[in-house]
Amino acid sequence: MGYVRTAEEVEAYDLFYKRVTSLNHAVGATFVTDYDFARQVVPPCFEVPNPATGTMYVCTNCEEIDDQRTGEDEEAGVVALDVLYEGQPGSYTLSVFVNRDQSLATGREFWSMPKKLGEIHLMGNGRKACVLAQRKGAEMRLDTLLKAPTFNKEPEPTKSVFYEIKAGLRASGGFYHTPRLVAFESTCSTFSFQEAEVEHSKLTLKGTDDDPLHTVPIKEITSAWSSGYSMETKMLKEVELDPSVDYRPYIYGRFYDDWPRAAAKARKEAALI
Repeated sequence: MGYVRTAEEVEAYDLFYKRVTSLNHAVGATFVTDYDFARQVVPPCFEVPNPATGTMYVCTNCEEIDDQRTGEDEEAGVVALDVLYEGQPGSYTLSVFVNRDQSLATGREFWSMPKKLGEIHLMGNGRKACVLAQRKGAEMRLDTLLKAPTFNKEPEPTKSVFYEIKAGLRASGGFYHTPRLVAFESTCSTFSFQEAEVEHSKLTLKGTDDDPLHTVPIKEITSAWSSGYSMETKMLKEVELDPSVDYRPYIYGRFYDDWPRAAAKARKEAALI
């Protein structure tokens, strides 16, 4: 407890990340995007399916240990693309906005998810839903009409995989080590589900230089939904990536605001005064 944890506290904290459990509610949509765009923004260690597809969702979740809450609920907005690694389907996250510093820090430092602090809103009345996540002028938003809900007291669990690229950063810039691909497996049990009317669904992505959501082409919405589910997430494997590939553009571009560009822009504007 305090600034220095006991050995028991450290062990309990590490144990939590062996298998993270949470209660969740999400509203989201799947979409078709442009293959060339996906190939440009997805690291070369992945294959990109053709047609290229992705998912946007906004969620609230409560992480638990032994059925007890670990703290404040997390709210998040996510845009991710579908990828394959050695033939295994999964997803690769482009942007994540979250509403609290605790999940931002642990998500970035433990799992290498590109979380940034933002504002999250889930609104609706059971029929009409509007969900959005925003940060410094960037916004992901879904407006949709939901059909009647279905409920399942004993749902069949489903599994999915998501991938992240993890690398330790030097204090002077660059990586301490060769980046690693980390594969995570999520097991979901969906207790409530509402399919949405695709023809009455609108997905809007507004971007900025630092959060370029506007560059993600949305060719078609293929599904939309609202669901309530429990989820368990665990790490499947870590794989050292090809050291000849420079992964800094893929990590810097998702994780960090571009301060040198902002300074250059300010310098240029000052010269015009």
